[in-house]
Amino acid sequence: MRKFSLGKLGSNMLTITCADHETLEKAQKYPERYDLIRVRMGGWSEFFISLYKDFQKQQLRRPMFLAE
Repeated sequence: MRKFSLGKLGSNMLTITCADHETLEKAQKYPERYDLIRVRMGGWSEFFISLYKDFQKQQLRRPMFLAE
């Protein structure tokens, strides 16, 4: 994120999902327990459990970076 903010990485858009893969997988299995998780996709956001399964899988394929 630091490189992005300094203009050294990426273009003019940064999308950050704060949920980890484990949480998103649990949301797929128990949607009624995770009904407030929102994800951002290309200029719009939606509740994770409302997405079609293919879009949920796309979220799980996104690269994951952990704070050092």
